[in-house]
Amino acid sequence: MNGMAHLLAAVAKRVDISTGEPVTSATIEHAAGEWAARDRWFKSQMGRERTRRKFVNLATDWLTFLGKLQLEENPATPFADALADFGSSLKQERGLSPFSVQTWSGCVRRFLVWYRTANRPLSEIRIEDVETYFIVNRGRWARKTVAGYADALRAFFRHASQRGWVSARIAESILEPPIFQQEGLPKGTAWNVVRQLLDGTKTDREVDIRDRAILLLLAVYGFRSGEVIQLRLGDLNWEAETVTLARTKRRMVQKYPLTGEVGGAIIRYLQDVRPRSCCQELFLTMRAPFRPLTRSGVWDMTRARYMKLGVTAGPRGPHTLRHACARHLLAEGFTLKQIGDHLGHSDPQSTRIYAKVDLAGLRQVADFDLGGLL
Repeated sequence: MNGMAHLLAAVAKRVDISTGEPVTSATIEHAAGEWAARDRWFKSQMGRERTRRKFVNLATDWLTFLGKLQLEENPATPFADALADFGSSLKQERGLSPFSVQTWSGCVRRFLVWYRTANRPLSEIRIEDVETYFIVNRGRWARKTVAGYADALRAFFRHASQRGWVSARIAESILEPPIFQQEGLPKGTAWNVVRQLLDGTKTDREVDIRDRAILLLLAVYGFRSGEVIQLRLGDLNWEAETVTLARTKRRMVQKYPLTGEVGGAIIRYLQDVRPRSCCQELFLTMRAPFRPLTRSGVWDMTRARYMKLGVTAGPRGPHTLRHACARHLLAEGFTLKQIGDHLGHSDPQSTRIYAKVDLAGLRQVADFDLGGLL
């Protein structure tokens, strides 16, 4: 809470509301940039970007609550028509899931926001612009992230060339980096660390009560963060003791039995913590104006709890708990088919990868005496 109060004091110092004039989002962004640019506090670009985002989120919540924020009726999205046309083609022509459409469109949107500073039309985008964009972000993107952006931008520029907006040479020139075999191994959290994360939420603090329910859904069922934040009150059937999940990738509905621990955590959250709201989403923010949680909010929560345990390196996002769930089930003797069904995998290859990290099982195979079979 001290950190939140410190950040709120920074917002109050840098965003002047004494004039009586509404504050715009551009003002918040400028103040956040100044706050995050303090070199004595943040050594890396990633750290500055994370604190800038927290500053923007807190300032937006606070000023909206005070009625001082001037909302933009039509937020300026550069080349919005082209982006919308691309999204429609992904959904209607290529048949991608809403999750994939949102992910690829988000990658393209961030590139177009960056390109807007060049003050040139879409038709004047050059190969050098795309190369510069990757160079600018090279220091904070992992190889798999670069590959994901390369896929999205290549698809966009291929679509744009078919529409006659840009040269076809741009899409052809976007190459993704090689992904080595070891990079495909899931970096899951050890199960004893998962228990420590959950033990840290056994308090009467409101935020701990909410976060415990979220962490249990991530670890016990292996839900993705996007699936957790999309859960709605109507997805919980207390009479049948089930939770219904709309899978973001498989575009299917899957039912799970509510375990006593998970169900109890959700009930406590609903009865004691969840603010009264017209929102039907299960998990809401803890500060007014109350609204559904976002993926970045869940990511920040899990990262902070990892750091509280002293885990300061390696992946610390919510997806590590999904990997931990799979590895735990594998260690308990479940088949890959059972684990794949539990995680909602559409491709068996997505589950077979966990066999690579079953070191105990691999050692048993390695120690097996084949002499009697020869």
